[in-house]
Amino acid sequence: MPRYQAHVTGREGRWWAVWIPALGDAARTQAKRLGDVATEARDYVAVTLDLSPAAIDIDVTFTLDNLAPGRDINARIQRIRDTREQIAALQTMLLTESAELAVEFDRAGIPSRDIATLVGLACHAGSAVGRSERGDSRQDT
Repeated sequence: MPRYQAHVTGREGRWWAVWIPALGDAARTQAKRLGDVATEARDYVAVTLDLSPAAIDIDVTFTLDNLAPGRDINARIQRIRDTREQIAALQTMLLTESAELAVEFDRAGIPSRDIATLVGLACHAGSAVGRSERGDSRQDT
């Protein structure tokens, strides 16, 4: 599947300006919202090259420093994205570790409410973890 880069170059009035470099300097389109850039670029490439839009991959990049000169917006956007990825990885690790510890506490006979307090889960979550591991529906309070 061919992949094209759609480069958002800034604002033109109320529209985002989009350039598709692989198709030349004149290969420009626009999008009302940033979330629409990939679709608009895909449609532009499809019409220009007589391809099915479903057969085209689009990577969206940005050059937005012209919106706030001297503020390094692109680097800040990248830091935010990187941080979100790190947070997602930490959340996954946190949930896995919490669930494993909750199961160990459950096997040791600790009540679900106490497990929830120890590992910082909602009480129903601690109870559900224990029940699923035991294979029963015991309710403890």
